[in-house]
Amino acid sequence: MGSISAMDIVQLVTLVAGILGIVWYLQRSISGLRVEIKQDIAALRAEFKADIAATNERIDRLRTELKADIAATNERIDRLQSAVNDNGQRLARIEGYLGIGMPAETAARAAGAGLATAG
Repeated sequence: MGSISAMDIVQLVTLVAGILGIVWYLQRSISGLRVEIKQDIAALRAEFKADIAATNERIDRLRTELKADIAATNERIDRLQSAVNDNGQRLARIEGYLGIGMPAETAARAAGAGLATAG
């Protein structure tokens, strides 16, 4: 085996220094990227939080509007049902007056029996 010359030591030191320099540079680059990523994440979180708050407000507003629409629709349905019931009673009175849907003998004695067959 040969002896180690000064030139070999210089080359080895240069190689080790180069490797350490690369590692140091990469460490600094990664640290800088890590800081940027943390800042970006914080900005995105704030943006998402604002978007979520706005969406929740919109959902609450729509829920309130929907409840009001449902109440108004139920009120219209109740009025319509009442009108249908009233019309059903009127129709029953008219049918009774005209003798519609009664046995023939009873229908002939109905107050408006002559009107039902008039044409």
